Amino acid sequence: MGIPPKTIADRLGNTVEMIYNVYSHSFKELEDKAVVAFSESLASGAKIGAN
Repeated sequence: MGIPPKTIADRLGNTVEMIYNVYSHSFKELEDKAVVAFSESLASGAKIGAN
């Protein structure tokens, strides 16, 4: 997704707290995926030419 919660809240006319209360399960899933991806990158090492 990559959209800041503040931007979503502003667009919907809500607060960031409300967005987190309603959609926190989605943020948790994204956090879990990020942890797995980071762990896998550490295990496999950096690719040559990676920034």
